[in-house]
Amino acid sequence: GGGGGGSPDSHRVAERSKIDVHSAIGVPNFIIMYVWLFALVFAMVFGAMGYGSGAIRAGVAFVGTLIALALSGPLGNLLQPITDRMTQDNKVLQMGLPYFLAFLAVWFLVYAMGFAAHHPVYHHFKYRTDDSTREGFERVNQAGGLVIGLFIALILFFTVGKRIYAGGYLTAQTIGEGTNEPGLIKLATAIRRHMETSGWDKTFAAIDETPARFYEVSDMMGVLFENPAAHERLRDYPPFYEMEDKPEFAEMGADETFKPLLKDKAGFSAILNNPHTRALLANTDLTDKLLTTDLKDLETFLRTGVSPKYADEKILGRWKVDVSSVLLQTRRMRGTIPAAEFAAMRAGFSAALSPVRMKVLTDGRFIITSTGTKPVEGAEAPAAAPATAGAVPMDPRLSARYGLTGRGAPAGNPAGGVTIRTNPGAGVVNIDVTGEGRWTHTDGKYVLTSPKMSQSTPLDATINELGRLVIPLPNLKMALVLIRAG
Repeated sequence: GGGGGGSPDSHRVAERSKIDVHSAIGVPNFIIMYVWLFALVFAMVFGAMGYGSGAIRAGVAFVGTLIALALSGPLGNLLQPITDRMTQDNKVLQMGLPYFLAFLAVWFLVYAMGFAAHHPVYHHFKYRTDDSTREGFERVNQAGGLVIGLFIALILFFTVGKRIYAGGYLTAQTIGEGTNEPGLIKLATAIRRHMETSGWDKTFAAIDETPARFYEVSDMMGVLFENPAAHERLRDYPPFYEMEDKPEFAEMGADETFKPLLKDKAGFSAILNNPHTRALLANTDLTDKLLTTDLKDLETFLRTGVSPKYADEKILGRWKVDVSSVLLQTRRMRGTIPAAEFAAMRAGFSAALSPVRMKVLTDGRFIITSTGTKPVEGAEAPAAAPATAGAVPMDPRLSARYGLTGRGAPAGNPAGGVTIRTNPGAGVVNIDVTGEGRWTHTDGKYVLTSPKMSQSTPLDATINELGRLVIPLPNLKMALVLIRAG
């Protein structure tokens, strides 16, 4: 996936406003008026170093630069655990510090060898040649060192500039007026923005090897940064239904101090260094799933509320039971039901089914949960509670039939499940609808398979014209009817 930055027009920094972007992030205009100043600093520093060191030491430093750049990656990975402990509260430094330290260590080590190579040559011209020869050598040595130093400056200029081109694109999406960022991030972001107007972006795009996915993720962060209202819509994107129950997201959503960071546009560093963000980034399985998201489809969903990729799967989403519709379907399937029995059925179904929630996921699974109570299997129904003044006592047989203890109270112990207790004409039937199952879409119908609901017999579910999900339960002479939750 290399070459993501090859096209200069494929990645454009999002416009923030009509204000001066450099002043907005607190960087004086003269510092980033031209990227040429950035190049000039490198030329002056390393040119002076080469001139003072001479051609031999500068030549060794040139080789050291190439070696240090090649080894900074693997050595930086080895240093990562150490630097992580040094910068526990700064994720930005954790991403760059180990590789910078690895580069410096290798470069200075090799550069030090240049002194050993330079000494015998210098000793020869100083003590074994005449003054004119020695002076000529020193002039050539200094001029050669200057040239080599400029080559080192050129290599490092494009190396650092290439990283600013990529990394600055990300930070430019999440830095706005009033954000409090470290000075280096502000400077790098300002230089990256100036590349767009000075034409330098075309040069760095030609040598950029950053995967295109990085720029797509950066663009998505820009959309979320500029549109805080889109944050609430994220949880309704179909592939994210499963992720919302992960501890990292649950804790993030429950933390009232984290939400203002997004709403108030706190900026790149504040969000990245937050403990919740760091915990999320530490979960590689979760981040891998997030990185496989279809970002174009997600962006369309955030803008319109409709996902073109999943629009045809109407069953996807969160559902809750519509008890009134369940009772209506049951009456239609069973015919006449005595008033007292129907009242008990209403109370029993309401207690059992109201807490039920169904989540249908994009991977072909559905999960049914409940915060209600579950009767103890095999236990006899408790005796009816004493009638209060003015109340009409309930027939104990109806209480037992619909899992009630007294008038409308659910029987059993809290167990996180739900059991429907009904009598289709041949005794009491119990069914626990909670758990996990599979769904497929065939010929306009959704086929659901759940051992608890249908003893592994597939159920043909449909979504009617009112948008309700209807799941017939033939063995109970009833149907579950669900409506969108949230």
